[in-house]
Amino acid sequence: MYKLKFKIIMSKSLYISIITIFVALLSLLLIKIISDFYIIYKAEQTFKILQSAYSKALERTTFKWTYDDMETFIVARELIKDLPIKENCSFKNDDKCFPRYVNIKKPIRQNLKKTRYSTFEHYKFMLNNNVGVALNIIHPTCKDVRNRCGIIYIDINGPDKGPNKFGEDLYDFGIYKDGIRLYDLASNHLHKCVHGTGEACAAYMFKYKTRFYSLHKRAVRKMPAPPIRNKK
Repeated sequence: MYKLKFKIIMSKSLYISIITIFVALLSLLLIKIISDFYIIYKAEQTFKILQSAYSKALERTTFKWTYDDMETFIVARELIKDLPIKENCSFKNDDKCFPRYVNIKKPIRQNLKKTRYSTFEHYKFMLNNNVGVALNIIHPTCKDVRNRCGIIYIDINGPDKGPNKFGEDLYDFGIYKDGIRLYDLASNHLHKCVHGTGEACAAYMFKYKTRFYSLHKRAVRKMPAPPIRNKK
């Protein structure tokens, strides 16, 4: 009789434990989904704000883009004329608008030991929605392999909150001669997002409305890693 009661009590305790664990895991999943929706919304909102400001700069009759004008300071100066700026940190490296160092998910190749980038050469400012922005013109002639002029980084939750990591709270867009655009999800870009540094994840996130990048790991597992370009 006592053994039967003990078994019943143990069974109930086991069921309660399983249900408790299930509810806890479900709660974590819901928090993750809600957080993802918020990050996606804020990233898309910021992307549209930056696109609009860049388009207005291109249309401005008092300023015409030339290849010589594609310098970080000049592009930033024209952009902020039409942006809701909360703080303009210019080229300061004080973590007030944007972190001095941004972390990557992991190197694409094992022989690349770099785990973070510095933003010392980037022009930095913070928008009214508390998103930090850093931009840098890395190809003044806009003639890199993708006809890209530079890069814009956004930090969704500001520099004082971690992890300041690509694919998590940091996202990047390309600066081109005719506008600010997402990277296309060609093999190398998707490879970078899923397996590599975390760059180009904004394009993935906007398209699939999720940050579960691992959903497409199998699709890119056999893709060759992007080649390492030797600097001359």
